[in-house]
Amino acid sequence: MSQSDRGEGGSAPRTIIGNATAHPPCFASAPRSGGTLGATPHLQSCSAATTAFVFSCPGQKEELLGHPCAGATGRNLDAALPKLHALLPAIFTSSSRAAYVLTNSWSQIEYPAKTGRSEATAAEVLSPDNLHRLEQELHGITTILICGQKAKHAVLELQAQGRLAGARVAIVMHLSPLAVNSHAAWRGKSGDERLALWADDVVRQLDT
Repeated sequence: MSQSDRGEGGSAPRTIIGNATAHPPCFASAPRSGGTLGATPHLQSCSAATTAFVFSCPGQKEELLGHPCAGATGRNLDAALPKLHALLPAIFTSSSRAAYVLTNSWSQIEYPAKTGRSEATAAEVLSPDNLHRLEQELHGITTILICGQKAKHAVLELQAQGRLAGARVAIVMHLSPLAVNSHAAWRGKSGDERLALWADDVVRQLDT
């Protein structure tokens, strides 16, 4: 089960993907799958970006489509970005994922049929080589959204070691259907309403 589809299934409400604004100069075009040119299953770079999203690890959908945050998690991200752009355009400069760095706390592809598991261990995420990799991918980033527990372990460790050059961080819920649809305080809300509440939480942490 991939990072993008953890918890997918059942009667989870579908969200509506917002219209994307034009891509910034760092990407001339993007594949129809939702990724960007030059992306890998765990990383989408953007030389012009100052904001990054850190998720857990690439899974089966990311392996198949060749870019991070694919499947249901990616659809939720694509639906949330227009909300973030409307609420805090100074930080979220575009409604398109192409304007941001998307990476993962662990770069290796993990899903049960391939590796027997869905995520790395905390020890692996905090290993020196892995932290160095993530530090390099976040170089020049001034705002980081931490999406999920594994991402929290890695990013906060880099922050504690002074390796993020003072970047602001927001710790938010992972955008998987399991996380978004199981939050007790959001019961009875539509998928779009839940993503609006997720975006509000981001803004509360960053708009200070």
